[in-house]
Amino acid sequence: MKIIFGLLAMLFLLLGGIFAYQKYLKDSTILPQKTATVTIKNYVFKLLVAKTDKEKEIGLSGKISIDKDSGMIFVFENKDYHPFWTKNMKFPIDMIYINNNRIITIHSNVPPVTDKEPTSFIYKPEEPAGIVIEITSGLSKEYGFQKGDEVK
Repeated sequence: MKIIFGLLAMLFLLLGGIFAYQKYLKDSTILPQKTATVTIKNYVFKLLVAKTDKEKEIGLSGKISIDKDSGMIFVFENKDYHPFWTKNMKFPIDMIYINNNRIITIHSNVPPVTDKEPTSFIYKPEEPAGIVIEITSGLSKEYGFQKGDEVK
């Protein structure tokens, strides 16, 4: 009888732990839950939305890779020269800065940075931007994206 009670207690603890962990993952602000669809030159991307400061800080650094039609969009309250770097990234990316629904700057094939002080690897737009998109490295060139292209 003690063995059955012991097994039931362990089962309840295990189920409780699984429930708590799933709730933590659902409520966690580490990885954004919202997605947005963005179209550039008829190419459609499904992007994770980074709105909070924590989401923007982490960006895609928690990912091992991204699908060709996915990435992340960073939405800022104000247009500015928002600096980006690829600290703790595990793969290269293309960074696309957007202002008034137009591409203003593209940084292609931005490599991951593992240095402790990668200050020489900070990327900024040529003019103030309110949105930044990160997509698979090389797609900007492959798809022929250029400064001035419309972003929907």
